[in-house]
Amino acid sequence: MKRIILYIHVSFFIILLLAAGVGLLFAPKNTFSEREKRRLSRLPVFYLPNLAKGNYMDSLDNFTADHFPQRNWFLELADSLKSLKGIQKEGKKVYADVSSTDAIIEEDSSGLAIFKDTEQNRNSKGLVVSKGQAFHIFTNENSMAKDFAQALNAYPQKFKLRFFCAIVPTLGTYKIPKEYEYYANKELENIQEIHDALRNVEAIPIHEEMKKHLQEYIYYRTDHHWTALGAYYGYVAFCKKIGFEPQSIKEMPKKFVEGKFLGTHFLKTNDASLKANADTVFYWIPNTKEVALKWNGRKMEECPTFKLDSIEKNRYLVFLGGDEPFMQLTSKTVKNKRVILVIKNSYGNPFVSYLTAHYEQVLVLDYRYFKGSLSEIIKNYKVNDLLFLSGVFAANEPSHIKKIKKLIG
Repeated sequence: MKRIILYIHVSFFIILLLAAGVGLLFAPKNTFSEREKRRLSRLPVFYLPNLAKGNYMDSLDNFTADHFPQRNWFLELADSLKSLKGIQKEGKKVYADVSSTDAIIEEDSSGLAIFKDTEQNRNSKGLVVSKGQAFHIFTNENSMAKDFAQALNAYPQKFKLRFFCAIVPTLGTYKIPKEYEYYANKELENIQEIHDALRNVEAIPIHEEMKKHLQEYIYYRTDHHWTALGAYYGYVAFCKKIGFEPQSIKEMPKKFVEGKFLGTHFLKTNDASLKANADTVFYWIPNTKEVALKWNGRKMEECPTFKLDSIEKNRYLVFLGGDEPFMQLTSKTVKNKRVILVIKNSYGNPFVSYLTAHYEQVLVLDYRYFKGSLSEIIKNYKVNDLLFLSGVFAANEPSHIKKIKKLIG
């Protein structure tokens, strides 16, 4: 009887493995996970040197995890379990292992995943949820401020342009729960370190302008980004620095995306209080008519500045449609031949459209995914000004700094 039971267990296990293998081989493969807001791994092409290094098996593991049969069902189950996780204290919940920035995943020509963000918690004490709002705790214990500034300082040595740098703090800088007040100024300390180390790059004190509007809806409750209103005040800070008169937000049509928005902080925690305090995505349309183009891998094609279709799973995609490697916004009403290039991560998406009130062309380059030549972009489009825009966590991540260094060639 014991032998029969053993055979049954072994047979059941083999059937499960075979079923999973068949499902993995023949089930449709998605390239992007809307639920997790990231690209899914591709099946790596076998290459002997990568096998020797162990990279091939790591990439195969990533592919298997990303395309496992009934993966979404298992993710939903994991979300349910996540709701039981976290340290509960006086109405606050701490999620110590929640990463601070989105991972960067690259692939070589064979489809092998070769680069990932692995140090996303180096300056983080995790995520604290209090009163339906999420706060990331920045410690500045492993500051990369000088490294980030050094990467930017290389640009003026190569290009004859006017350079600017804007670092966006998180909500934790301004409204951190009382128990974590010790960390309240850590982001500002780090931003000041960056500013002090810049050479021939003008710093934009975005944090000072944001501080004036703390009672307004300038940060999402469930997501790590600033809102379009927060980005507007970042734009105001930029205008003050460069000498422009900012366009009044009261003169811009105000719109919103239908439905509730549950951002990255909710997706990573499945916290019930965040779900009960879902965000609304508002956006303002500058009073300048522009044509938006994006690079599709072969040529520039027309696209919306504000994307309204197929964004139900991630309403932040209303801004530019997401993180495109390269975009061009050309104003039909501003004819001054001035061109600005904004090198950014996702924080720049709600920001760049405001610049169409002052530049004939606004070029938008995401340093994480752009594969072309920066020198050719600057030369061919006759760029006048260049702005680096990033959140404070990304500015302290080695992987992001490496991308910025690589971009200059």
